[in-house]
Amino acid sequence: MGLLDAILGLFGGAAKVDYGKINPDDIEAYWRVDHDVDQGERAGPAQLAQALAKWGLRDMDHWEKVKEALAVRHNSNPEFAMAASRVQYEAQMANMAGSYQMPPEYATAPHGITLDRYAAINARLQLGHAAAAVLAEFRIDTARWTEVDSTWKWRMGPQADAMAASILSSSYFAMHQQAMAAYGRR
Repeated sequence: MGLLDAILGLFGGAAKVDYGKINPDDIEAYWRVDHDVDQGERAGPAQLAQALAKWGLRDMDHWEKVKEALAVRHNSNPEFAMAASRVQYEAQMANMAGSYQMPPEYATAPHGITLDRYAAINARLQLGHAAAAVLAEFRIDTARWTEVDSTWKWRMGPQADAMAASILSSSYFAMHQQAMAAYGRR
């Protein structure tokens, strides 16, 4: 039980939800489970049962209740929306592992700024958020931001490995759109 559940319980709030093996405080958990369940549904009943069991879910009705509780719990947090992009990107890279290996130098996060964080920073700057505040939130100064920006742009540019640039560019675009929506409603 998370802190929010305990507080709500004190005031007769939301009914206790059985989250199975899902950590309700993990903003990426919703999207990982959603991906696994979706893949299970597409593959067939046995695979769906396996995906549900992996996360300690009894059936689809149980998942729907957990899904609703997690959405209510995290919906006002822009990072929850960004977590969808991160999980999708991770799944895409995992599915590609057998057919294409991203060059290692493309997979590192310059100064700790992953592609989804890069998209979030750019979106917030485009939305007019104060640069100093945004960069401080991500614990990066202006000089490092310039390096991060140059590195990611180079990796997605025409001089980069064509497959890597294509993967990164399409992922970045989706992440940026998600960030514009998530941070634009603040």
